[in-house]
Amino acid sequence: MAGIFKVKAKAKDGMTKVKMLAKHVMETGQRKDKKTGEVIPAKFIQEITVQHGATQFFRTVRDCCV
Repeated sequence: MAGIFKVKAKAKDGMTKVKMLAKHVMETGQRKDKKTGEVIPAKFIQEITVQHGATQFFRTVRDCCV
């Protein structure tokens, strides 16, 4: 998923604060294709993992309802 995140990081007193903004295509699974009438499948971010090297700092797994 490289390239979809805008990241800002600031280090102060040995602590690093990171802000991330994800830019992505999202579908709710409730819209229909205008040409075919078929439901467009849901598409959303389900998992985010933040790591530096081999050390994982944060991980979240989400369902369809956030």
